[in-house]
Amino acid sequence: DESNYFIPKIKELIDFLIERNELQKICLVITVPKSDLEYSITLNSIAKWIKTYLDIEYENIIERVAKGRRNLGGNASGKRFNQTSGSMKLKRSLKPNEKNILILDDVKATGMTLLESAKILKSAGAENISCICFGINRNLEKFPIKK
Repeated sequence: DESNYFIPKIKELIDFLIERNELQKICLVITVPKSDLEYSITLNSIAKWIKTYLDIEYENIIERVAKGRRNLGGNASGKRFNQTSGSMKLKRSLKPNEKNILILDDVKATGMTLLESAKILKSAGAENISCICFGINRNLEKFPIKK
């Protein structure tokens, strides 16, 4: 779990966005499921922190219905779009107050899972979708982040 690295920066970002009235209406934070049908431990930890910090709901309401593939090579964005489209669905309907949603994702390649999640939420009635994307270092021990 690398959330302790991200949380101070997230706090700065959220405070900045609140000052600009960009996050005033957020009522739900979710994370995008990974390609292996699971959810990122780091993103879930960050989402729980945001839930507490903003006093909003947190629930992973999008689930994968098909595993994704990694290392697509070549025209990765086109292949990723074809594989991602239709690979996720809502676990439940949006509640009437869930019109403004914050999505957390760890974008590693094309951002297609984020776009697919936003599309699903919009079609379910979400009005405003904000996104925060993270670059997560999976090789932290090999390549530590120097302060």
